[in-house]
Amino acid sequence: MLRASSGTLCALGLKKAAGPVLPTTAYLMLGTKCRRNCLFCAQRRDAPPSVMLSRVDFPPVEWEAVLEGLRRSSLERICFQLVCQEGVLRETEKGLALLRQHGVALPVCVSYLFQREEHVRRLLALGAERVSLPLDAAPSVFAGVKGEEPFAPYRFVLQMARRYPGRIGTHLIFGLGENEEEFLAVYQKMVDSGVTVGLFAFTPLKNTPLADRDPPPLGRYRVVQALTYLMEKGRLSLRDMVFAGGRVKGLKKDRSEILALLEDGAAFRTRGCPGCNRPYFNESPRGPLYNYPRELTEEEAKEALAVLERELEFRCTRFF
Repeated sequence: MLRASSGTLCALGLKKAAGPVLPTTAYLMLGTKCRRNCLFCAQRRDAPPSVMLSRVDFPPVEWEAVLEGLRRSSLERICFQLVCQEGVLRETEKGLALLRQHGVALPVCVSYLFQREEHVRRLLALGAERVSLPLDAAPSVFAGVKGEEPFAPYRFVLQMARRYPGRIGTHLIFGLGENEEEFLAVYQKMVDSGVTVGLFAFTPLKNTPLADRDPPPLGRYRVVQALTYLMEKGRLSLRDMVFAGGRVKGLKKDRSEILALLEDGAAFRTRGCPGCNRPYFNESPRGPLYNYPRELTEEEAKEALAVLERELEFRCTRFF
C-alpha cells in the first residue's frame, strides 16, 4: 500500500493546503503494519491501526495520482519511509522502477533499518540516491525503546558508510532518556564517518507507551541543534565542550565566535538530507517550533541565540 503525508498531498496539488509551510520533499510510506515495536512510534507492532508517523498523518493514495503530481511539482526530493513488513523491499523496488518509467528524476532516499548489505546495494543500484538507516536512539536507551540490542545496528550503519561514502544517512531522536554527552558523542561519530543525520526531538504520541513523557526542554534542544550543526561544519568537536553529569555546561570557545557562526539561524532548521524540511513532524504549527521547516526570521534567530546564551557558558574551562 502506498501512503503519502498530508503535506505531500498538498504539495502535489492533491489536497488543499492547510498549514503555513509545505514540505519540500515528497514523503511516501510503503507497508501497512510494522513488525518492530519501537515505544515512540504509532506504527509499532502492538499499537492500534494508525495513519500517523510522528505527528503527521499518511492517508492512502494511488500511485498514478502521485506520479502525475510529482511531474508537475517543484519538490526537491522523494523519501520512501518503509514499515518493517514482509514484501516491503519488493514494493520499494517497484516504486523506484515506476519513478524511472514516468520520468521522475528527483533524488530518492529510502529510509529503513536494513540488516543486510545486499539490500542497501540493490536499492542504490536501482536509483536511490541514498539509504537512511534510522538508529533513532542512543546506545544506552536503544534496547529499552526499540526492543533490540544496539551493537549490530550501529556497526552496520558505520560499515555501510565506509562502503558507500556520502550515500548513507540515519535518524537520531534527542530526548528518549539518554544524556547529552552520550547523544553528542554518537552524533560526532556519525559526522566523522560521513553519515548524514536527520535530527529529531522526541515527540510524545497518543496510543504509544511514551505518550505521557515530556518532549525535551526547548532550551536544551537548541543547545543540541547548535552544537551538532557546528560539528557538521567542522567548527566544533566534543573536545571543545565541558560536561557535568552528562549535561553540556559550556564551551571552551569565545562567545562572539560561536554566535557569529549561528546568527543566520540555519542551525535551528530541519536537519537531514538536502531538500528535506519535514514540516511539523516534531511540533504543532502553532509552535514552539523545534525544527524550523523554513528560513528563520531575524527575530526568530535572535530568540534562538538568546536561549542558547542562557543555557551555555562560553570560554568555559572548569570541569564540574
